[in-house]
Amino acid sequence: MVIASFDYSKSFINNLMIRSNRKRNDGMSFEELITELKRLRVQMRYFREIQKESELLDTQYHHIVKLQQQGKLTLFEDFPDSSEKT
Repeated sequence: MVIASFDYSKSFINNLMIRSNRKRNDGMSFEELITELKRLRVQMRYFREIQKESELLDTQYHHIVKLQQQGKLTLFEDFPDSSEKT
């Protein structure tokens, strides 16, 4: 018979928070935090743009491979030899 259940994860997190609140606050100031968050926001935007471009290139690559396998696309076409011109 279980009388009470105990959630160890919540207890662990609460203990960490209590201990961290007792420590001296040597962290970032509010201005430093805002500056860091703005920098991270810019990095996230660049990452999303790069991710979109990467996905587009992957899609194009797989489409080209599919066309090559179907024989609808060849890598090189036969060009007339430029040395034959006079």
